[in-house]
Amino acid sequence: MAKDKFEIVGFDQFQKAVVDISKRIQNTIVKDALNPISDAMAARAKSNAPVDKGRLRSAIDVRQRFVKRGAVYSSDAFVEGGVSRQDPFGAFYAHMVEFGHKTRGAGTVFGSSSFVFPQPFWEPAFVSTYGPGGAAGLQKARTSISNAILSRLNNTVPKGKI
Repeated sequence: MAKDKFEIVGFDQFQKAVVDISKRIQNTIVKDALNPISDAMAARAKSNAPVDKGRLRSAIDVRQRFVKRGAVYSSDAFVEGGVSRQDPFGAFYAHMVEFGHKTRGAGTVFGSSSFVFPQPFWEPAFVSTYGPGGAAGLQKARTSISNAILSRLNNTVPKGKI
């Protein structure tokens, strides 16, 4: 009685590729997954900003950076607050636009304050991009990272041989 033999060609390369994904490749995969999500968040926040031109809209940006502790790579949408009121590149008042604020005695004879109603631009952008609580954004990032890893592994294994 003869025993059938078969050999899986390429399994060693596949296993090595899984184990040896370098930090550089890991960073590239995560960067390619996170940047589009952060860019979408910033674009939505800019479109939600209550004024078409000005410091608030131009202060919304995306920052990509490598983080030493914890996560390897971070991509953040943010509003540049500026150093002071005189900083021409920052929107120090972004939180007041988002949440509303009291004025200081303007508009009345007796000096009582009035309230400027909120014009939210950041939270609606967050909810539409990441979903309530951020779950949808986390799922988008996981899916994108998984697809990128599988794509890289598929490119390292010889095709058509089993």
